[in-house]
Amino acid sequence: MGVIAMPRTAPKKCITCSELSMTEVKELHGKNGDNCWNNKVCRSRRSWYKNHQRNVEKRWQLRHPGEKRQDSEEQEGRVEVPLLQYPVAILQMYRSNASSDTIHFKIPPFPHFADSRP
Repeated sequence: MGVIAMPRTAPKKCITCSELSMTEVKELHGKNGDNCWNNKVCRSRRSWYKNHQRNVEKRWQLRHPGEKRQDSEEQEGRVEVPLLQYPVAILQMYRSNASSDTIHFKIPPFPHFADSRP
């Protein structure tokens, strides 16, 4: 079996570069700048970083037509609390023997409500 490697994170420099115009990129990272611009690699990476989130959204919409996706930013401040269901009472009815006409009732104790019951 081969080793499954996690993808490396994108360099922050490349992500900020993808948000700039092409003339700004050539000035900052071209021959007059820090000289890190490589036409063979940087152009496609820049496009990928720039359009990645939009492409993910398109793919998700194709897979889930008609559904609205909740962004993780919307869910960050939200806390979901499960609704608690409190039982009112559990009533057990029984007869002590088959020939008896008397029906007995009892309410079994709730262990998690034992402190609050009188």
